Order: sequence, then C-alpha cells, then structure tokens
Amino acid sequence: MRFIAHQRRRSLFSSMRFVRGGAVREGCVAKSPTQNMGSVPCFSFNNDMELPLTEDSKHMHDFLYKQVSSSCSRLISLQCLKAHSGSMGCHFYSDRYSHASCWRQCRDLCTVTSQETSDLKPEVGCVDASQAAWDTLTSQMKDLKDGLAKGKVLKSLKGLVDQLEPFAEAIDLRLGLARLRLAQSLAAAGEEPGMYLGYAQRALKCLEALVKGSWEHGLCLFILGSAYVELGKFDSAVLQLDQCVSVLKQMKGTSRDGRYDIFVVSVHHILGQLESLRGQYHKSLMHFEHAIRIGKKALKEGSPKLPTLYYKAGTACRNASDPKVAMSFALKALEGYMTCYGPSSLQVGRVRALMSGIHCDLQKYEDALLEYNEAKPILEYLKETEEMARMNLDMAKLLSYEKKSGAALPLLEQVINSTEVSSLYHFTALIRAAMASSELKLEDAADYFRKAVDAVDHQEISRSTALYLVQLGSIAEKRKDFEHAAMLFQKAMKMLDECLACSPQSVLVEDKAGQLQFFDKVGLLQLRDKVGMLLLRAGKVKKAIPYFQSSLKDAESGNGVQLLIAHVKLGSAYSLLNKKSEASKHFKACNEMCTEWIQLLLTYKFYSFAITNRSIDHLGALENLGICMLWFFV
Repeated sequence: MRFIAHQRRRSLFSSMRFVRGGAVREGCVAKSPTQNMGSVPCFSFNNDMELPLTEDSKHMHDFLYKQVSSSCSRLISLQCLKAHSGSMGCHFYSDRYSHASCWRQCRDLCTVTSQETSDLKPEVGCVDASQAAWDTLTSQMKDLKDGLAKGKVLKSLKGLVDQLEPFAEAIDLRLGLARLRLAQSLAAAGEEPGMYLGYAQRALKCLEALVKGSWEHGLCLFILGSAYVELGKFDSAVLQLDQCVSVLKQMKGTSRDGRYDIFVVSVHHILGQLESLRGQYHKSLMHFEHAIRIGKKALKEGSPKLPTLYYKAGTACRNASDPKVAMSFALKALEGYMTCYGPSSLQVGRVRALMSGIHCDLQKYEDALLEYNEAKPILEYLKETEEMARMNLDMAKLLSYEKKSGAALPLLEQVINSTEVSSLYHFTALIRAAMASSELKLEDAADYFRKAVDAVDHQEISRSTALYLVQLGSIAEKRKDFEHAAMLFQKAMKMLDECLACSPQSVLVEDKAGQLQFFDKVGLLQLRDKVGMLLLRAGKVKKAIPYFQSSLKDAESGNGVQLLIAHVKLGSAYSLLNKKSEASKHFKACNEMCTEWIQLLLTYKFYSFAITNRSIDHLGALENLGICMLWFFV
C-alpha cells in the first residue's frame, strides 16, 4: 500500500494551462473537474470541484493538486511591478510598466547603499561573478513577458542562476527574483517539487530581508505552500499559506485593482481545502467564510465562483457536524449554480447530492430521497460514478439507522459493482454490506466479509482506511473470529500511528453510532489494549502479554482505574500460562489499590473460576469489569 500523503508523487502542474489575459470559457456543463475563473487576469480557483466527505481520500488529494496548480498558474501572469525603496528595502505593487522596466528597477535596487534612492553604486557581492552572466540574466528576464520560462529558455535560466549563486551575496534582490521566477517556471513545467523547492526557499530568504510584505513575498510563500502540498506535507503547506495571508494583510490598501481581493479569495480557498484534508473542519469553514466575505465584493454578480465557495463551505460544515448551517450554504450554492449552469448541470447534480447527504445526517429520509432522485439522473448521465457511490452510501447508512438494512443492501451492491476494488467507496460498501447482512443473518455475510478483508491490501494508508479497518475488526469480533479481529485492529493501529506521526493533529474515526470522533494518542492506547484482549480470547496468550505490559507502562502515569485494569489483565494472562508468581504479583497490586467495595469485584474466586475452567469467553468479562470499576470510582 502506498502512503497517500508522503509516498505518492505526482506533478502539481501537469494539467495546468497558462491563459494570457485571463479569458477562459466558463459556464458550460462539463465532466472535467477543472474550470478556470474567466475574465480575472491574475488568479483562479476551481469553481465546481467536489469536496469528498472522506477528508483524506484520493479525490481530495487530486483536487488540491489541481486547485493549487490553477491558482499558481494565474498568479504568474502578474503585470510588472513598480518599486518604491525604503530605508532597509523596497515595496512593490502592480503597475502598468513593462517587465523590462521592472527588472531594471530591481537590478538598480540591489545597488542601493544609502537612504537616497538615486545614489546608485556598483553591485555588492558579485565582484567575482561574470558580468556577462549578469547581463545575460537581465536580458533573459526582460524577454519573459508572461513571467514563465519554457523549454530552452528555462534550461538557460536555471543554468545562469546556478552559475551566479556561488558568487552573489545571499541577500541579493536580482538573484532572489530570478530564483522566484525559476521556481515558478519549474513548477509550471511539471517538475518534481524537489527541483524548485530549494530555489523558492532561497528566494524567500532574500525577499523577506529586502521586500518583506511585498507582492513577491506573498507569491513566494504561495509557491512554497504549493510545493509542500505536492510533497504531502500539509502542516508545512498550511504554515506557508498562513504566512501568505499575513503578508496579504500587510498589503491591504496598497492594491489599486481587484487582483488583491482575488488573491485573498484564492489563498483562503486553498487553505480551506487543506484544513479539510487535515480533518480540521472548523478551521476549514473559517477560511471558506472569509473567502465568501471577500468574494461577495470582489466577484462579479452572477459569477459561478461564489456558489462554489458556498458549496465548499457547506461541505466543510457537514464534516464539522453542523448540518443545519451546511444546508443554508448548500441552498445558496444551488441557487447560484441554477442561475449559472442550469438545472441539469454537473454542478447542480453535485450540490443536490450534498443536500441529500445533509438530509441523511438529519435523518430526514423523505427529504433525502427527494434530493437523491433529483441528483441521480444528472450524475448517471454524466457518468459521475464516485459521486453516485457517495450518495448511495449516504442513503444506505440512513436506511441502516432506521433498521431497514434490507433496503440498504441493493444500494451497497450498486456501489460495489460500479467501483474499482482499490476505491475507498468500494471498501466502505463491502464493510457496510457485511454489517447489514450480518444483522439480517444472511448467508452472504461471510462472503462480504471475505471480500472486504481481501480489499484491505488494495487501500492506501490513510485515516479513512484505518477507520474502516476498525469497523471490519469489530465485525470479526462479533463473529467470534478473535484472531482475525486482532490482526485487523493491529493494521488499523499501525496506520493511525503513521498518520499521527506525520500530522500531530487528532485522527478522525467513527464511533458505534457512526459519528466522527477524534482519535488521538489516548485512543491508540485503547486500541492497543483491545488487541491484547482479542489475542487473549483467541488463546494467543503469549502474544497478548506484550500488549498488556505496554498498557501497564502507560497506565502508570495515568489514572488509577486504567492501572488497575492493566494489572487485572496481566494477572489473568500469566495465570493462563500457569505462571503463578507473576500472576500473584499483579493480583496483589490490585488488592493494594482497591477499597473494600472494589475488592468484592476482584476476589480470587473470580479468577480461579476462569482459570480452572480454562474459559476464554469468561475472560472477556474483564472488559466489563473495567467499566464497572470506572462506574464505582465516578
């Protein structure tokens, strides 16, 4: 299995196209998930892309690549900049001057050594460098009218920057801007982020020192954030883009056109997507709401971009377990999409699918079915298989809540038959079909379970996959297949541990009621303890002991109840192995911790009953014993 956030590599800008002047056709009904903003000369963001409910699914990851690609490509088409020098540097804003004029000013600004901007002196730090190379670089930057170097020009620019870097001062504005332009061009050419990340980092060091708070400073942070997105380093990407937002706040009031506001909308839009991907739905919603506030003023009336923001905000609200507010956003998105694209468009189909899911969350079956029937013909006609799969899963989940598992199974079968085995929707449908058929005591239950277990190896390592592994393990436990359940929980533990190591944020999992809950380090410890109990019940006592020992070690710094339970389980395990001295040590520790009324629950008679009868099932009562003790303590 591949690690979705850290091992998969793809080109961030592979599908990007640069639009001179920003004239892009829009408003058509299309299957393509990427549509540019149109008539906006500098920035763009995707205006009809879905936001998967599974926050870290492949489709969300694909969206971010295309999202950042679209915005970055339009950022590069900035008009040239007019420089205003200050006491320690200079500030830039967009102007109508040519790129050649801008580059000459940037070159001159590097030579300023006093407070007088007209007192220009020879460049410091490039004495040993070839003046011919500097002249060639200056000439080449003049020729980059649209800001992008391509083909042989890109290769030449890279060679010049590499040649001059050893000779120039670390803080050199000419070279800093060249590095930025090179990083942009390499990214736009579809190069791996490792090819341009270093240039962007060195450019940032220079820009922060000389033109902090400038447009270039913000743009460089944006490029760095884009690189980290592709590398799967979402925490680092958020850090860079948050700094970009801070730079934009410093620039407020200096902008003379609408590009500043569009930049703000674009950055907050991408941050909203990133926070959703990290499972931080409340933060995601804040970014979308900010983008909406700015977008209402910056975007033209009737623009499809505003309903797109409503759609994204509605999805974030739904994921943040606020379905009522989510519905209000979805209704605004529907109204805008109906006006822009018409009632049979892909955009309308998607927002109706979202509304159907929200009604499912509110357990309003009739309303959910109404939106489902409206969205289904649109999505089927446009062959939106995954959108249909998600909608069918929502409906099946609601039917299961209403104890209508028989009606849910045909919907789950549709998902299974229409999706690939590697799809998370396919895996989810198999698990839910196994649960539904088990409740109905159908013969197909074992077949669904077997297919779900086989599908595990086709899933990418992610938080969502771990969530469903926990559910699959619970099914195995109900089937009294304890060893298999332990194996599935072990896989889930390993996966969650990797996810938490990569991102310290809590991991979202689903509880017994189907609600998303945070799964943090404490939750991982509980899951580990669960594996130990399952191995114990499967008769694999020696394999269970290391898990209980780890639980005991962790419980020593926790509350008394957890420590008591850890001693109970270790004592029981050693008793089953006829290691009486070790068992006695843990049982005595229990006695020392317990009050008189707790001792009634922890008599040796209880243990001798389980041990004498070699009844593994009776040892399962130890879990309930822990709950009883917790109740007494509370």
